[in-house]
Amino acid sequence: PYTTLFRSRSEGFGLAIFEDPLLKAMQLLEIFAIFLLGLYLAPQRCLALKISNHPCTICNLGHSGSDAPVLMMRGRSDGTGRVLLEMLDGMAMAANLDIKFAGSSYTWNSRLDMQAHGHLLTETVPMALGLSDFGEVMKSKYPRKTIECDLTGASPVCSAVGEGWSNRAESRSWVARALDAHQQLQDAEGKKGLEAAWTPRFLKALRSQAMAGLEGRSYFLNSTTPLTLGSPTVAMHLRRGDVKTNPSWYKPDKYYENIADRIWKTYPKAQIHIWSEGPRENFASLEHRGIHVHLNDHPMDALASLASAQILVGAKGSFSHYAKVLNKNCVIVSQIENDFMLGSR
Repeated sequence: PYTTLFRSRSEGFGLAIFEDPLLKAMQLLEIFAIFLLGLYLAPQRCLALKISNHPCTICNLGHSGSDAPVLMMRGRSDGTGRVLLEMLDGMAMAANLDIKFAGSSYTWNSRLDMQAHGHLLTETVPMALGLSDFGEVMKSKYPRKTIECDLTGASPVCSAVGEGWSNRAESRSWVARALDAHQQLQDAEGKKGLEAAWTPRFLKALRSQAMAGLEGRSYFLNSTTPLTLGSPTVAMHLRRGDVKTNPSWYKPDKYYENIADRIWKTYPKAQIHIWSEGPRENFASLEHRGIHVHLNDHPMDALASLASAQILVGAKGSFSHYAKVLNKNCVIVSQIENDFMLGSR
């Protein structure tokens, strides 16, 4: 309240300094306090926003020349996890076709104002991929000659769009190749899981790029609690915020309590944390058992913590599955989740 900015044509910007000694002293104290607050918050804020400024590495694994088309996926808006997993399908297809992935197309929503859990997808999706600009993977216009694939229906549909195609034979050939690449991924995914359809190079590039941007948001990687031998960090994802729309996504608290008991039996000092949504009173029984409950965090804080835990217990759903993909440590899944991961999504 004591610090006032002024602007004039001759003097530019500056501070209005009070003449009264008492007010001047109050003002100097206020400026000093703001300075100290800045020193305290700046490193933490910079750490929390640590996002790669490099181009999308996993989008550019293909080596075809400039005359080759790019691949895009028909953009969807039904949740961060769904959007991410469909993008990963597209990236894997593009890598197998040896072309570049240009992102998801949102020509049907030029404003790109889709939200999930109160956050814009243009905010959460690039952050989950370790990118600083959503424009690298979410576009409202087609780039040059493009193969666009829509996987939202019962059968995949790919089409040639954009400018630059030489003739219909070229576009038909690339459409056929894209559909064939998708079928190969589906076959591999149906047998051994989504990750089995990806090359080790693709999975390594994905984890490296995504975690470079997420590690600054992880509770475990930035916690002041010291880690000791025999006390692994455990992250559990309880899906509660949207289970009313689909009861099959729900797992009772007892499921997580039983797993916690089994973990504690092996690791008595394990630090078990839960990420979920909802009022705290709904999680009283879990907290009473000594489980740390994190509620209504930013989705990327939850994702970063799930992906970096030494033991991850997930939920049924695409968001949780993406965390399982990124996590290189121990991942515990139920049979229902296993079926989901083997292609039923």
